[in-house]
Amino acid sequence: MSTRLRLLLLAVAVSSCVAASGVSRALGSPGLTLPNPCTAISATKLSAAFGLPAGSTVTGSLKSQTNNGMPYMICTFSHGAAKLQVEVAPKAFGEGGFGGPPGMVISTPPGFGAKARLITDTNPKFAFSSLSFFKGAFWGEVWTNGKVSAGQVTALAHLLYTKL
Repeated sequence: MSTRLRLLLLAVAVSSCVAASGVSRALGSPGLTLPNPCTAISATKLSAAFGLPAGSTVTGSLKSQTNNGMPYMICTFSHGAAKLQVEVAPKAFGEGGFGGPPGMVISTPPGFGAKARLITDTNPKFAFSSLSFFKGAFWGEVWTNGKVSAGQVTALAHLLYTKL
């Protein structure tokens, strides 16, 4: 094998390793520890969001999952027909595009940065509210199936924002 061919193969190998390590950092953020979304917001605040009387609490169900090679954690709280989810993931998780159902309205909520999105849909068939944001190395979101007000979602997202 010629020296020129060896150098070319070496350059390709080094480029591949550098590219692969960059993808790994962007997708999975090795070494990044995700906070537990079930404990990021107090039980008192969650109970109030569901409209429960003082002293009542709701407990969450935690799931750790991977999507497109990226880990994320989701905690689901329920009371009757109302569902509320608190999610955390590496920043790259939330940087993709998205679509949505008819009637969806997207705005930029104050206090969460320029890339934050408050998404609501009041169409009874698709009713939901979601506030997602980026902070440091993290992406966070609070979502509800429309049974908890957008104002409450925003207030809970502020609490999650302070924890990240």
